[in-house]
Amino acid sequence: MKRAHLSLAASIVVVVWSGVASPCTLVFSASGDERLAANNLDCSNVFPRVWFVPASDGQYGRYCFGTDDNERIAEGGMNEKGLFIGVNALDEDTGWQPDAALPDWESWEGWYESGVPDGILAKCATVDEAVAVFRAYNLLTLAHVKFLLADAGGSSAIVEWSSGKLVVIPRVGVDHQVSTNFVTSDHPVDDPPCARYRIAATMMTEDPRRSASVEGLRAVLSATHLEFQTPTVLSSICNLVTGEIHLYYFHDFERVRVFRLHDEIRSERHGSLLSDLFMPKPYVAEVYESFRR
Repeated sequence: MKRAHLSLAASIVVVVWSGVASPCTLVFSASGDERLAANNLDCSNVFPRVWFVPASDGQYGRYCFGTDDNERIAEGGMNEKGLFIGVNALDEDTGWQPDAALPDWESWEGWYESGVPDGILAKCATVDEAVAVFRAYNLLTLAHVKFLLADAGGSSAIVEWSSGKLVVIPRVGVDHQVSTNFVTSDHPVDDPPCARYRIAATMMTEDPRRSASVEGLRAVLSATHLEFQTPTVLSSICNLVTGEIHLYYFHDFERVRVFRLHDEIRSERHGSLLSDLFMPKPYVAEVYESFRR
């Protein structure tokens, strides 16, 4: 029996660290006066981190989430103006090609080594402002990812590359927008190729009032969380109006840490690994961390 357990553990290690793309689920709800953006960060790096950056000359204060790799590359977050951005890795190359008439993204004043989301949050206050930046520069990473944007005014949009051009898909006619790991433009609205997308969209549609709440979005994140290759290591629900952030670690939705962005950005830049914020750590976090190390 012990040998069987060791074989199973070895198999799990191979699967977990096989290097598959990070899925992630992004949801925005704009029902009534609520403006809530939720995300699951699904990643083979099991050391998620959050950090807070105070406002400075020409930059908005902001909350970012990511992992401890690559000098804190942001995977998304929210700024003091109520703008949210999240990233979905894509399963296939989109065929992105640069536009000879546009400058490269690196020439934009908001280009930072900490990643596209950090730059957008630092320099943009609304979805429209962010979309204008995406339209104005060549962004190589659109070959492999897409973005969900949302703001405190209730606007949201998916930004992606499809059929040889930049495509912006605004939220129209519904009170929510969902984004997962496929190019939205390439598939019929009623036949998405992702089970997590179908689950989230169905839950948001069946009970819009409940889903426009922290409790409702927490249920959506729970229903779409992942394990095995790329576990859900961080989940957050951001209130784009009040700046309140509900943070969850390793798909344990029974425990939460609540932050208020405007309080956090009054001091100097600071951040934490989620493993330091949630003690004792969930057992699943202990297991994955031991495999990683």
